[in-house]
Amino acid sequence: MNEHAVSFLEKLESKIWVHRKPRKDGAHFMLSFADPGGFNQCEPLIRKLLIDNRCKSISLISDGYGSHAFAKDSISKYFQLIKSENSIHFDIARVADAVDALLLTHESAPALRSGLAEFISAKHLFYIMDSWGTRLSEGSLRNQDKIDLVFVSDNLAKKMFLENHKGIAPNKIICGIPGLDAIQVGADEVQRVRSVLELPSDSHLITFLGTPYSEHLISSEHSKEDMNIRLWKAVLEVVNEFALNNKEKHITLALRPHPRDSRGDLFYQASRDFDIEIGSEKGNLKIVNASGAICNCAALCAASSFVLGLFSTEINYVSLRGNGTHGIFLPIKGISDEAFDQVYPYQFRRILERQPFLSIADSKEDLLNILGRSLVSPSQLKLTKSEDSNTKRILETIFSRI
Repeated sequence: MNEHAVSFLEKLESKIWVHRKPRKDGAHFMLSFADPGGFNQCEPLIRKLLIDNRCKSISLISDGYGSHAFAKDSISKYFQLIKSENSIHFDIARVADAVDALLLTHESAPALRSGLAEFISAKHLFYIMDSWGTRLSEGSLRNQDKIDLVFVSDNLAKKMFLENHKGIAPNKIICGIPGLDAIQVGADEVQRVRSVLELPSDSHLITFLGTPYSEHLISSEHSKEDMNIRLWKAVLEVVNEFALNNKEKHITLALRPHPRDSRGDLFYQASRDFDIEIGSEKGNLKIVNASGAICNCAALCAASSFVLGLFSTEINYVSLRGNGTHGIFLPIKGISDEAFDQVYPYQFRRILERQPFLSIADSKEDLLNILGRSLVSPSQLKLTKSEDSNTKRILETIFSRI
């Protein structure tokens, strides 16, 4: 790696981990991530590459939030993956010049993404896009002729990606990303979640997924209250009314803050404003904490009648899982609509609304109506665990090109 790349990465406070196998031949893979979502896409690939004889070394680059709020967790996971801390070092200058395959997740900081493409002498460049409607950085677009392939979640994501990137040929967009292998869960995993959350057998589970960057998302210039909290209060109000209107049904509202949101006490305080504690029950409504320390997110969503949130990829996964769970985006007017519109412009909203098991609630009234007409009982949720491996298919595709 040349000195320009070294200074570039150090300026961004980026971290590099390298694992070299005891073999001289094979390909050198470099993967980049900047947040939990990006690492979740990289982790299955790393596991496969560690046991693949066609790979001689693996490098990871973490930047942005990955190098700060998420770094400790990702380092720990990486240590567990390779089972030896001796295989890792943090000296950027020691990373090999010749990178055979550079895989970038779209969460990587834009400057790092464009910088990597410019500075690292990668023979082949691949992107993994785990969201719908996200654009590549301007730097990446300038280097789009160097892109071998872009892996996206599904045909919807492919359509939205091509709308945003007119200069990239459709045959370079491949459906299927590593994270999809984890969204199919079996009945035993769902039952485990319901047991951990202590849900009655007939309870309808509604899951609220928090938004990242909580401390930066202020609702409006007139309100200093966090957008996440205002959105949670709106959900509390609607679900409470829904429970009152359906007293013959038991409703459980699960709160799952985003991994980067450390201000859980604000969610608890907001719940007290509705005279109910998280972890307690009022009438036919129960509110539970379903954070990452308590249960698996994919199993939680598969166990839910509804999955609510603003940006979470898990809401899009609802449509791909197709088990009867209904996903609801929440661009509530005056709370989260402007933030949502920045990610999903008007033309993409219309596309999303046409997807099975997905809805968009622009107001609390919309949300209440959707809950009323789309509620399914726990027994109606279909659970089939697929053995198909996107991770294996992706690696075979990459190896065929390098």
